[in-house]
Amino acid sequence: MSQRQDSQRGSGLEAAQLLDPHAVLSACDGNEEVLRLLCRGLREYLPKRMDELTRAARAADAVGIRETAHKLSSLLYAFSTTAGDVASQLEDLAAAGDLAPCVALVSRLEAMSAHLLSQTTDLTLEGLHVRKASSG
Repeated sequence: MSQRQDSQRGSGLEAAQLLDPHAVLSACDGNEEVLRLLCRGLREYLPKRMDELTRAARAADAVGIRETAHKLSSLLYAFSTTAGDVASQLEDLAAAGDLAPCVALVSRLEAMSAHLLSQTTDLTLEGLHVRKASSG
C-alpha cells in the first residue's frame, strides 16, 4: 500500500464509507425496533470491547487480542464490513502469534469505532435507505 493510500485510510473518505447500510439493513431485517436495539448494543458493548482490546494489545497478550477481536468482529460486521474485517484480521494475526502489526490495527480500529458510534447515534431505517441508494 502506498503512503498516500495509507494516509487516506484515516481520512474522511474512509470514515464516510465506514457505515455499511446494506449490512445494517440486513442485520435489523428492516425493523426499526431491532435497529434501535442493535445501535444500543453497539453503544454499550463497543467501548468496553475496545478497552479490553487496547489493554490486551498493550500487554502483548495474543490470547486476549484474539478473543476480544473475535467478539468485536461479530459486533462490527452488523454495521461495517470494513471495521469487521479489521477486527477479523486482528484475530487472525493474534492467533498466529504475529503481534507486531496488531498495535497499528488496534489504533485504526479505535478510530473506526469512534466514528461508528457517532454515525449510529440517530440512525433510522429511512436514513439507511437514503445511504443505500446513494452508495449504489
